[in-house]
Amino acid sequence: MRHLRPQPVHRRALVVTAALGLGGCSSLGKLSESIVSMGATLVGRDKPHPKPPLWRSVTVVASSDANQDSPVAVDLVFVRDPALLTVLHTMPAGKWFATRTDLQRAFPEGVGVVSLEVVPGQTLRLTDHARIHQLALEVLAYADYPPPGEHRLRVQPTSGNYLLQLGPKGFLGAQTPDPAKK
Repeated sequence: MRHLRPQPVHRRALVVTAALGLGGCSSLGKLSESIVSMGATLVGRDKPHPKPPLWRSVTVVASSDANQDSPVAVDLVFVRDPALLTVLHTMPAGKWFATRTDLQRAFPEGVGVVSLEVVPGQTLRLTDHARIHQLALEVLAYADYPPPGEHRLRVQPTSGNYLLQLGPKGFLGAQTPDPAKK
């Protein structure tokens, strides 16, 4: 007689069913909770899911001496793949700009990119819903400055507007108040 291996979906159902059956036994209550939690993780309910940022707009302001009086390439990177996010958290801007095309090909559903080029003294305000409200686990900003350094920001918009300020040798990001709520 041939033994059949249960398929992953059947294992998950078995784990959840076993956990529900054990739930009535008070001595096994904690074990049951652990099994239910494990089952939910296997099914994917507890895993983070990409969501659109809550911001209304992104404003990029370049000082008059930004990037030592040269245009600055800026990428807003909407990361949807957890494995890619781990890699990008440690990737400096120079490497990002050198490999972004390859990364976009390798992870076509895992990353979305909005690329800008900002000249010194310029202000850009992005409000296009389709561009700045892409689904993401996290949003990163990279600026292509020649001096060595990370030149990477973890963007954490909670609401309102987000401001990227480009200076002579680096950039900063900040949440700004939402004028519509005043």
